[in-house]
Order: sequence, then structure tokens, then C-alpha cells
Amino acid sequence: MSRRRSPDRIDAVVARLRFLAETDPAACQRLALDILRSENSPRAIEPALKLLASDPPTEARLTLRDLYWAFHREPIRRDIDCELRTSIVEMLRTLNSGADADIAEAAISTIQPTPPGMVDVAQPLRAGGLLLMAQIDPEIAAYHAAALVTDPHTSAFSGEPAATAIRLLAGMRQFLPIWGAARRPGLPPEALAAALEALGGAPASLVLTLLHDHLTAATARGPEGEADILVIGDAAFTGRFAAMYEAIADRVAATTNVNLARYLAVAARRSADEAAIEAMRAAAQRASMPIRDAIAESIPPARERRDPSVRP
Repeated sequence: MSRRRSPDRIDAVVARLRFLAETDPAACQRLALDILRSENSPRAIEPALKLLASDPPTEARLTLRDLYWAFHREPIRRDIDCELRTSIVEMLRTLNSGADADIAEAAISTIQPTPPGMVDVAQPLRAGGLLLMAQIDPEIAAYHAAALVTDPHTSAFSGEPAATAIRLLAGMRQFLPIWGAARRPGLPPEALAAALEALGGAPASLVLTLLHDHLTAATARGPEGEADILVIGDAAFTGRFAAMYEAIADRVAATTNVNLARYLAVAARRSADEAAIEAMRAAAQRASMPIRDAIAESIPPARERRDPSVRP
């Protein structure tokens, strides 16, 4: 049965837990399990989960399951940001019992709008649930992944859960759902990067059209589209899609985003494609001085060739 503790008592328990982590790992593990079984406060539960996360003992599984369902029943009050449930799902993946499909399903289906803005914060939980399901039943996981690649609540920052779904499908060589998602506008940059990497073996003409369409859409969004331009440029240089180089160089020459120019200069150099390198040199010649300097960090200007017939 869980028991309530005063804040001072919770602080003392957590302090002892951290002390034992340094001095007696076995006792620390026992105390962490006791905390998970008996405490209500996230202030005690969170450090206990963290200390068990890297190597959870087998006997923790049932406790973790009970705790997950307790948070699932009262998500806003007990796990408002979904971090505790996400941690539990990761630990169940580590334990890999093969018997936690119910929790995987619950995690995959969780949408948690959080006040005051009522923005969903459960994207990492859905991604973790998908990976847990992939351990248990890859076929069912593939169906969930095909849905999650177009998750309407995908994070604009992390690209989750779409990015994880794309990587999972790519590992299963299920490329058609990825292609379908990549052809639609609006994939966040991290998910777009995962899709372009997964589609590296697709017919070159199709990938070229995909890159061109995304570059056009990103350019139309102005500075907001520059994260996509970075992803598209990297994919074009990595895949040696030379037909894209001039258009990418035009975007770099026009930008004021030093980080964009610096990243794409590194990508061009890493490709070892002289045409990509020359495209970035051409962009530098037309760019402002800060952009020119950022490109020159990775791609120095070409040396002028001296006519051997002209004597110095």
C-alpha cells in the first residue's frame, strides 16, 4: 500500500537513495524498488526510476507494470509530462519479457494534451510504446508504425513518433508507407531526415522529385523552412543528386543563417563530390561576409591558377 510522506521525509529518502548509489549498489536497488512500491510522490519515484533504468532487476517488472497503470489512470495529476511512463516503457523494453503488449498498446494510443496550451506531450511515450511492441509482435508493430508516420500530433521539434516509426519500418524494409508520408507536405525536419535516409535506395528519379518538391515548399516558408533546407541539402549531397546542387547553393547564398551555411558546407565536403564543393564555393561568392566565412571554415576558396606562360 502506498503511503504519504511529508516533503522533508521524501527529501530524506531521496538523499539516502543517492548516498547508497555511491556506496552500496545492492542496497540502493532494494530501496529504489521499495520506493516504487510504496511512494506516491513523483519526487521520490522519478529518482528511483532513474537509478534502476540502466539495469532494472527482473523482479521490478510487476511493480513497473502496476506503476504504469496507476499513472495511466491519473495522467494529469501523477505524470503530467508523460516522462515517468516513458521511463517505465524503456525499462520494460530492457527487461524484454515479451508479456507487456497491453502496456505497449496503451502507450502507442496515448494522446495527452497538457494545460495551459493543451499541447500533446505524449510523443516520446508513443514512440517508446512502438519499440516495445516491435520486441513483442513485429507484425502488429508494423501496422502501428504505418499509422504513426502520419501522426497528426507529431512533434515539430523531435519529429516523434513519426521518426521512430519511419526507422522501424525501414528496418523491416517496409518502404511504401515511408514514401507515402514523405510525399505529403508538413513532415517535421527530423522525420523528413529519417524518411530521406530510409529512401536512399528508392529510384533516383523519384527521390530527386521528392527533394525538389520539399525544397520548393521550404523556400516558400522563408526562414521557417530553413531547417528543412538543411535536411534536403544534406540528403542531396549525401546521395550525390547533382541536379539539386545549384538550387541548394542559391538558398545558401541568400540566407543569413550562418549555421545553415556551415552545416551544408560540411555536408558538401563530406560527400567528397567536387561538384557539390564547387556549388558551395559559388554560393560563398554571392553570399554576405558572415555566410562566406562560415562556408570557408570547411571549404576554402579555390586558389587562382597562374598562367605558366606569364612570368612573375
